[in-house]
Amino acid sequence: MHPMKSVSWHPAKVASFLLVLVCLIGIVRPGNIYAQGIPSIVGAENDFEAGVRSFEAGSYDAAYQSFRKVVDSYDLNQKTTAARLMAGKALYRMGQYDGAIDSLERFIRAFPRSRYVESARRTMALAREAEKQIGEMADVLQIGVLLPTTADDISLTQALFNGFRLAVDQHNESDDGKNLVRMVFAPSTGTMEETFQDFSDAGVTLVFGPLYSREAVEAARLAEEHGIVMLTPLATDEDVSDGLRFVFQANPTPSMRGRLMAKFAVESLTMDELAVVAEYNNSLSERMAEGFQDEVERLGKNLRVVKMLNGSNGWFRLADELKEDSLAGIDAIYLPITGGKAPSLIKAAMDNVDRLGLTVKLLGNKEWDGLSNRTQASKYLATYTNDYYVDSENPLVEAFRSTYETLASEEPNQLAFVGYDLGRFLTRVLVTDDGRDLMERIRFAPPFQGLAVKVNFGGGNVNQAMFYERYRNGRTELLR
Repeated sequence: MHPMKSVSWHPAKVASFLLVLVCLIGIVRPGNIYAQGIPSIVGAENDFEAGVRSFEAGSYDAAYQSFRKVVDSYDLNQKTTAARLMAGKALYRMGQYDGAIDSLERFIRAFPRSRYVESARRTMALAREAEKQIGEMADVLQIGVLLPTTADDISLTQALFNGFRLAVDQHNESDDGKNLVRMVFAPSTGTMEETFQDFSDAGVTLVFGPLYSREAVEAARLAEEHGIVMLTPLATDEDVSDGLRFVFQANPTPSMRGRLMAKFAVESLTMDELAVVAEYNNSLSERMAEGFQDEVERLGKNLRVVKMLNGSNGWFRLADELKEDSLAGIDAIYLPITGGKAPSLIKAAMDNVDRLGLTVKLLGNKEWDGLSNRTQASKYLATYTNDYYVDSENPLVEAFRSTYETLASEEPNQLAFVGYDLGRFLTRVLVTDDGRDLMERIRFAPPFQGLAVKVNFGGGNVNQAMFYERYRNGRTELLR
């Protein structure tokens, strides 16, 4: 089994543990100490730098292997002492505290005059403190964090993880030593079967991740087999949680987005006569349209027109595709437009509605957010769903930004907010003892609104909470 990285927090030691999480305690790149054969120098330096890159990316198991290679595969060289130090630090960051202490003690005995001895002693002290605190934790709840660590994904993982662990920090700090949460990290790019076996062996109660639908589908199957509850932050594929008991999707699926728009149109905007136009062979557009249609029919309202366009060019010919008389008396048209060209396609669709001369409201999806032609959108009181909204005037938002910048030395992006909000939701649900199992507590948790994300599973496995915004008077406004 491959090792997993774990981090523990305790209210009495939050400051020191934040230091451990934020700082790498002196990643070293020592200069040349003495000359060696060129092949040995180049190989050792390359492997050492690979270890540093893995360490900085949070892939501590890979970092450990690289640092050990420098020590074991080359004669004594200018990287040997630094590699032995960093190997010990990598073990510490993986949560292998006994191994880290043993490795660093042997390093100090072998190189008592090394300039890295003091750093080794600091890491050993932290490892001993971590062991002590784990032993003191009477009620520790384990959350597995399953995120990618590849070069293309590491920035996404880091932002989401930073936000998530801030929520865990705050929970542990405010909980007076009860129901503490311990995070166990594993890369989603590893062997998924081994990862879930490791989670099971470690007593993980809940898994947060993975990022992508293709990984989440496989992980969901294994979570179900092991009886481990899993919440995916971003995956939208319908197959991730369909028919499963233990798996939840925080990001609404396309069909759920369509359903939610229909429900809002009927119940909040009091619309009775509706139409939907979507793009054929565009799975996202099709599924949103299907969800919209199903919900309108379930609510007993009249879906007068259902039009499927043959490709994205159909939005530029919308006036020709629709018959004006068939739209007479329509309250609103739902136009789920997706993809990288969505802004231009939305503009084309509105231009064609202009040609038809309709006094109708337009309904859309999150791609309708941030349009440049707001005056035109305001003409139709264009209303759309959005899964993300930050109120910049909320003082809690500013407080989070400040805390996050202290942690990460950069401003929080959307994923940082998502990680923080979902971390807050999960820690609250995880420690709630109302006699129900964790699945039921998530499924029927009261509606939660974070700084940027809403969560309400409403008895199901897919999040049913979104924001609703509207264009009016050349600007956007939040309706709910």
